[in-house]
Amino acid sequence: MIIKLVIFGQSGSGKSTIARIVQNYYEKQRKTVQVVKLASPLYEIQNHVYKKLLLPYKEGAQDQILLENLATNIRRISPNYLVETFMEKVNNSEANVIINDDLRDYHTDYPRLTDSGFIFIKVSCKEEIRQSRLKSRDDLSIVQNSKTTKGIQDFLYHYHIDNSNLSLLQLESSISDMLEGIK
Repeated sequence: MIIKLVIFGQSGSGKSTIARIVQNYYEKQRKTVQVVKLASPLYEIQNHVYKKLLLPYKEGAQDQILLENLATNIRRISPNYLVETFMEKVNNSEANVIINDDLRDYHTDYPRLTDSGFIFIKVSCKEEIRQSRLKSRDDLSIVQNSKTTKGIQDFLYHYHIDNSNLSLLQLESSISDMLEGIK
């Protein structure tokens, strides 16, 4: 059986860090893990734009303003494109564990992942910590309160991690305890 996890929360809450911890946990159990991003097509377009304009950017850096506009317009043109592309990758994966850490859309993507049997893990932290994390990232632009995350507070979830005041060791332990219950 494939374990399918969605790690969701606001930008800067620690989703990517938690996804790496989850990935390490399962890899230590000799399971194959694949992180599949819903926004992969958006990142590809962003990278193409920066290359075409001959502008430097660090691999993995996000131009959140550009990404938000791309997502809005792609959803306007083809509402299911991002989730269909994502589900094709999930369905073609041979991994034992699939992790997604960039779910934002409440109306199209969330119901599809729910219907596909994903387990939802909510990540939150204190606002001042989140803001500090956002400022320390190498992103090309930041959207403080993205309209694309409107609705994530209504996602139903199986587990919740408050990533405010935990050391990395405490976070790893907490996640390990949580994952013991997921089979």
